[in-house]
Amino acid sequence: MFRVHWLRLRATAHATEDPAKVRGALRFASGLDEDAFAAACTEQAVESHHGGSLVLLEATLRRARDVRACLDHLLDPAARQRLAPQADARTDEEGVFWFRLDKQAAAQGRVATTQGEDAIQACLKPEVHPASRARVVAAVAGFLEKEG
Repeated sequence: MFRVHWLRLRATAHATEDPAKVRGALRFASGLDEDAFAAACTEQAVESHHGGSLVLLEATLRRARDVRACLDHLLDPAARQRLAPQADARTDEEGVFWFRLDKQAAAQGRVATTQGEDAIQACLKPEVHPASRARVVAAVAGFLEKEG
């Protein structure tokens, strides 16, 4: 069984964007109800390196049921098929697997993976014992290939 320590979704609301719409896109991507999303989401106002204002939004899911439901919601069989061969390239040295979701699609109530920059970043930390990057890559690839 594929176990995950946590799943984190991050999005940035740029000065030209309505933070409420970005928050709505992040909530849609999480699959959480309003109360659970409010508990899982943090917001931070920051200044960009160009001096503009940004709002960083992050939702962290830790309950196994929420993580499983979110992954099922975000990764349809086609997305899993595209991501599975990239498991090694998308896993960092800390054993965290990364992928991106189209932020505009999520704002419209659709799920789509993307390689674009203006995206919802999704990352998950698989639980493997003993922990190693190679075991994480194998676990992620197995999850994407077998459960898709």
